Amino acid sequence: MSEDILNELSDLNKTGKLLLPRVSVVTVVFNGEKSLERCIKSVISQSYRNFEYILIDGNSTDQTVDIIRKHGKEIFYWISEPDRGVYDAMNKALKVATGEWIYFLGSDDIFVSRDILNKIFLNRDISTFQILYGNVLYDNQYLYKSKYSNALLIKNTLHHQGTFYRSSLFKCFSYDPNFSVFADYDLNLLSYLQKKSAFYLGATIAICSSGGVSGKPILKNYVQEIYIRQKYMSRYKSFLFDVCTILRWGIKLIIVSISKFPPSLKEQS
Repeated sequence: MSEDILNELSDLNKTGKLLLPRVSVVTVVFNGEKSLERCIKSVISQSYRNFEYILIDGNSTDQTVDIIRKHGKEIFYWISEPDRGVYDAMNKALKVATGEWIYFLGSDDIFVSRDILNKIFLNRDISTFQILYGNVLYDNQYLYKSKYSNALLIKNTLHHQGTFYRSSLFKCFSYDPNFSVFADYDLNLLSYLQKKSAFYLGATIAICSSGGVSGKPILKNYVQEIYIRQKYMSRYKSFLFDVCTILRWGIKLIIVSISKFPPSLKEQS
């Protein structure tokens, strides 16, 4: 951070105004040459004055590292080395992050505008909250509205690209790299059951690519969801929610199967 910005933050402190909290924006990537630069530009162009950008690459074999080096002066920390997957890379980022707030932006996603961090953190008292959450717009125009409520007992209703976590949450938590897509549900459900305070921003945070792995009816992913729930709830208490999870998997599997039928077969059915 430049000396001018540090002086500005110091002046804010002297006047008794709200300090701008430091935000750590994290992107993990592997072979993301097609979309990464667009993602990077949406971060480094933010008008907010107190954030750091951390980029963890999983030893990409395409032009990803060249793109990162191109913007190296505007990235607080980056590394390229083999990892065990997305959540292992995220844990690496958490070890070097210095922000009061942590935010994860996918390598094929972008912030909704260059002013979104300003709108969230400028002149807003968020001192009592551990989680800030908003909505996510998919590139197919579907708006995902995050929820921090009892709905989390049934499934993950906090979108990762719509959520800011206070860094103190990670003092006793790290993402399980054995999970393929639901390690963020682990944190969200635990936070809700521990009654961590959350604030709904009422704003769209990011534009995300549709068609990700988490949206596919892969049985292993739903089993992971059940496992996470049973970490914090007895099997008896979680039984009904587990049944709902299996039903969701079955319904999505049927929908996806029907969508793959040729038009002639759909008409016959």
